[in-house]
Amino acid sequence: MIWSIPEQFNVGFPVDVFSDPDLLPFCCEYNCDSYISRFGGEKIEGVYVLQHNFIDLYQLVRHFVVFDGKNYIDVTPFDDCRLFNWFVPIIINTLNFYVVGGVKKDLSTDSLKGMSL
Repeated sequence: MIWSIPEQFNVGFPVDVFSDPDLLPFCCEYNCDSYISRFGGEKIEGVYVLQHNFIDLYQLVRHFVVFDGKNYIDVTPFDDCRLFNWFVPIIINTLNFYVVGGVKKDLSTDSLKGMSL
């Protein structure tokens, strides 16, 4: 494999993978909903981090985990039988603004045309 889970990353935190045998690979949102309907908890959206094994390159993969009130749990099974994911929660921008070059822009009035992220 050319991608692996990094031991450290500058944002986020490790989340242990406790795969439920009744759940499906590659279906993390469904898996969280199913787990929460049976055991409770809160679904958390974010990304997990993959690090290229040969060059300095990272990949962020959209993912969902469960917060049970004390711990974050990754319930999705993975083919590589990993023990943890490096997870970065996404905080949804409900304030309807973004920042470019330190300048606050309002999405409702400012154009996004020509903006590079």
